[in-house]
Amino acid sequence: MFTAFLFVKCVNPGSGEKNKESEGGEGVTNVTGIDISEWQGNELANPNVLDGLSFAICRASYGDEPDSKFQSNWNTIKSKKIIGGMYHYYYGNLSYVEQANEFMRALSNLSSTDLPPIIDIEDTSFYNHCNEPDQIKKLTAFIQQIETRSGRVPLLYMNLSCGNECLDSDFFTQYPLYIAYYDTKIQQPPVPKGWVNKGWVFWQRTFSDTLDGYLNDFDVFNGTREDLLEFIKNSNK
Repeated sequence: MFTAFLFVKCVNPGSGEKNKESEGGEGVTNVTGIDISEWQGNELANPNVLDGLSFAICRASYGDEPDSKFQSNWNTIKSKKIIGGMYHYYYGNLSYVEQANEFMRALSNLSSTDLPPIIDIEDTSFYNHCNEPDQIKKLTAFIQQIETRSGRVPLLYMNLSCGNECLDSDFFTQYPLYIAYYDTKIQQPPVPKGWVNKGWVFWQRTFSDTLDGYLNDFDVFNGTREDLLEFIKNSNK
């Protein structure tokens, strides 16, 4: 598990600096990337949009369905020789087994030098019923399946309310945090209470960054490129 959570100074999306590592507070660098899905259409038809980014994450699946652009997006990411990542959007009303099977089909493309599996957990994943024991039981089983079958420690993506209201238990807080908090004026995002002493690993800082005319989520890793490589190494079980 990654424990070296560093202070970073994030670049301003749209400033022209987003496609490079930038010097941060006290010499600490930050490492930036994007995450995309079929909603961005054919954005990666021009693979040069990835130039200068340290990583790119694409949606592999949602519920028990594949993302229609996953394979083409993944092939482009790997052709650019940058660090790749895959995420699954979890639905609490569907079979966790079928969801795990769908995600694992994509994860068969993942190498040990890519980001670990990312599980996207949102308030809508539970249809506002996350306090029901059965919902938490199924999500727990899904995460355990992905961790066991992939041999990687997954990242959990969430916003503040989901983290505080649905995922505040020792089981969930053992996993590294990928926090969604949209504010380009702050240098550190708030984190759910269960991660206060652990900190964040990835931060989705805005959903309105623009690359080649397409709107994207803009993401920051909490450390240097060397820290990122160490985090990836340690995520392999």
